[in-house]
Amino acid sequence: MEANMGYRSQITFVVEKPLVNSLLTLFATNPKVREMLTYDNPIQQNTGGDMLFQVDWIKWYRDSFPEVQALEDWMMEHDEEHYSFNRLGEEFGDHEIRGFSEAWYVSPSQALTIDDGY
Repeated sequence: MEANMGYRSQITFVVEKPLVNSLLTLFATNPKVREMLTYDNPIQQNTGGDMLFQVDWIKWYRDSFPEVQALEDWMMEHDEEHYSFNRLGEEFGDHEIRGFSEAWYVSPSQALTIDDGY
């Protein structure tokens, strides 16, 4: 049951064509990063060669998961004009954004969910 506990986030990660080879090198040297980014959804690619990753319900803890730290390090090493990263946490207003990409437009949204009782 512990595997399901903890704060979860949703992420989107866009990598434009100039950085795709670098990301593929990261996947080759650290396969857990690719596994993390493609666990829920397959890689989407547009006609320009840009890539989109979407991951739902992920524990995005830099200090606890080496694959998260590896991707964080990769982002710090690359030009923010060719990727975008969005993380939306469970708590209202918990939105982190890095980089800027015109390949896909990503924005947070808020919705009400209705459940049947408690």
